[in-house]
Amino acid sequence: MGAEAVLTLIEATSDSPAMVITLDGNQIMRKRLMDCVQKVSSIFTFCCDLSDYPTQPKDSHRLAYMI
Repeated sequence: MGAEAVLTLIEATSDSPAMVITLDGNQIMRKRLMDCVQKVSSIFTFCCDLSDYPTQPKDSHRLAYMI
C-alpha cells in the first residue's frame, strides 16, 4: 500500500481530488476521499434509522464503538 500511496502522490496535480488508498479483497484501490466520507455518512444514517443509536453530536463518539 505504501508504494501505491507514493505513486498516487507522484501522479497527483493541484487539481487532483484527495485520495485514500484502500484494500478491496486482495486488491489495492485508490478511492476519492469524499466518496469514502459519503459512504460512511450513509452507513451512519442507515444505522440511526434502524436502531436507537445516539444521533446528537455529543453522543457521536459512542457510535464509533457501536459500529
